[in-house]
This record gives sequence, structure tokens and C-alpha cells, in this order.
Amino acid sequence: MYRFRTTLVVALLVVVLRVPGVAAQSGSAGFAADIDAFWAASFAASGAPYSSPGVVPIESDLATECGVFSPWIIAGYCPLDGTIYYSAPIAQEILAAGDPFALVTIVAHEWGHHVQWLAGAFYQPSYQLEQQADCLAGAYTQDAAARGVIDTSSIIQAVSVSAQSGDATWLPQDAPGAHGSGNDRAQAFIGGYTGGIGNCGLPL
Repeated sequence: MYRFRTTLVVALLVVVLRVPGVAAQSGSAGFAADIDAFWAASFAASGAPYSSPGVVPIESDLATECGVFSPWIIAGYCPLDGTIYYSAPIAQEILAAGDPFALVTIVAHEWGHHVQWLAGAFYQPSYQLEQQADCLAGAYTQDAAARGVIDTSSIIQAVSVSAQSGDATWLPQDAPGAHGSGNDRAQAFIGGYTGGIGNCGLPL
């Protein structure tokens, strides 16, 4: 999950992140479909069943199977209803700032939580869960880059948002909701980008 820290995107949990639906602006909606297609193909290649997550934008507090999701949280995944909820206002802010792939990376991270749920890898320590999702976002980015869907500037945005989303230095690694330091998160993303899904330890 992701949250804001001085206008920087920072991670939370519950598995709540701020992602995607990436608004239909600047072609971002196409990335949600692209991420979904990547994972559908990956599951098919392994012979495992896949189902797409729901993607729901919120403008105000919304009651879900996982509790209330608020628009001050960028996005979050609820495994109980298989849905990614995201803040429409914050998504618009990120897009307006000119960092579209930063938002796509957040979406891909949340998708990573959905993939973990489907693959039976959801129940692990918070920081491992979150960094594995970062790695899975990197694996998607590797594929997108190989297909020419994104360029170098997009990859820089992705690594940057991962590095900016680390926990406060005083938060213990084993604390509930911990995601790891900014360096840990960036390295996890890079691990997926350079090594693909096989480098993420996912049982798929």
C-alpha cells in the first residue's frame, strides 16, 4: 500500500496502497489493462488460474469488505473482494505533476498484492509482502520496457517512487505494516526489473 509523506508517495499496509485505475487521462487507463494482460499471460504460462482484480476509484470514504478506504490513501488492495481501490483526487494530482509512470508503478504494486493472493503467497511478514509486490511491479516494468511500451524516463520514475516510499527510520522492520527502507524498496523493484518474476520468489 502507499500513502503520502510530504507530497511523496509512501507505503502503508492492510494491504492498502494508492494505485491505479490510473485515470483515463494521459493514456494511463491503458496501463491497467496492460498490467492485467501481463499477469494473465504469466499465469497462463505456468498453468495456474487467473482472475482480474476489480479497480474502483473513490472520491470519499467507502465501506468495503476490508473496512473503510479513504481518498487520502492513494490506493489499497482488498483480498476479500479482490479489488483495488484508489483515490481519484490523488491520482489526478500525480498525473498533473507529470509523473504518470510513478502512478502506474503504484498500480503495478497493488496488482502484485492481487497476484500474491492468487498464488497463495499473501500471508508473510509485512515487509516481505510489500517488497515482493515491489519486485512484481519491477517484473511488469521489465516486460513493458522490452515491448517498447515505456522509455527510460518511465523507469527512472518507477525507481524514484519506490525509493521515496520507504518507512520512517524509527519504524522496526517487523512492525505491522512495515514496508522496508526506501533503499530496500528500490532494490526490490530493481530485482524484478532485472530478473523478472523468477527473481521475486513467487510460487507461480
